[in-house]
Amino acid sequence: MTRYDVKNLIAWLRAQPQGAEYNWSSIDGCLLVQYCRARAKEHEKRTGKREMVENYTECPATWKELAMARPWTFGAAAARFALAEGG
Repeated sequence: MTRYDVKNLIAWLRAQPQGAEYNWSSIDGCLLVQYCRARAKEHEKRTGKREMVENYTECPATWKELAMARPWTFGAAAARFALAEGG
């Protein structure tokens, strides 16, 4: 499993309700926290091990900048990350 793979993040963002909002300033609502928790759940289902695969505090700085930018919707974030990735 690749850590901090932007393609995984973009796929996860696109799977979320596109108009739904996240709250960057809330530990429970932060896009990166939600993503890291989802990755941990996927990992646990696959391996039976309960552990963080990716930690939101260690995400690349560009991820934090893109997630912090407004508007705070999953669709807008997916577009920002895809654009930054060149697509």
